[in-house]
Amino acid sequence: MGSCSPAAHSDRPTSADFVSHSAPNWEDLHEEDGRMVYTVDGHVASQAGIDVSEHQGEIDWQAVAGDGIDFAIIRVGWRGAAEGEVREDEFFAQNMAGAREAGLDVGAYFFSQAVNEQEAIEEADFVIARLKGRELAYPIVYDHEPVEGVEGRADDLSVEQMTANAKAFCDRIAAAGYPAMVYGNAADLARYSLKELSDYGIWFAEYGSTIPSRLGRFSIWQYTNEGEVAGIGRTVDLNIRFPKD
Repeated sequence: MGSCSPAAHSDRPTSADFVSHSAPNWEDLHEEDGRMVYTVDGHVASQAGIDVSEHQGEIDWQAVAGDGIDFAIIRVGWRGAAEGEVREDEFFAQNMAGAREAGLDVGAYFFSQAVNEQEAIEEADFVIARLKGRELAYPIVYDHEPVEGVEGRADDLSVEQMTANAKAFCDRIAAAGYPAMVYGNAADLARYSLKELSDYGIWFAEYGSTIPSRLGRFSIWQYTNEGEVAGIGRTVDLNIRFPKD
């Protein structure tokens, strides 16, 4: 990626910046106007975020920024659960440009159905190529989930293979100079040996709870898939990033 590569900028975030080594003080977590907020000494210390894909349709990113959203994690693409074809999200380029122009901190994610390390690396390279050297303030995230109602090609992978795939993706992303991260709910994360992925942060998904049940390390919590944000005409996932340890 030459001199424009994120690796050429020593002040850019790294994967380590999104690794949490301890649980927050849950007494400092509370809800305000339908959004989770974390305070330290009475001051908001968390960041509010969303993650979006083509499912949200057209987005008014200036309105999103005006509604108190600090960051957005944008889907770059996905691999089909049954046929395995890799495709770009229809709104990726538009969302990436709009979120950045609105001043949001931006990250990206890829919905993986990789069955081996080679496919995971292919997915990472797909993301890196489409970012075209753009610097990101948030990680590129590996999101590997079963697809409801589909007999997926990756559904029966072993813990060892799932872990190897996630590590291959994240290692490739990190080698390109971007922070990398792994996403999942409790069932998704149970498919990995997280000890082998300790260099990378966790983005934990759990809905309908005022305090996450996972007490281990994670730095971003996706706490609902029914959020309402100005500028988005459909429901959207809401996230909170906790302050660094």
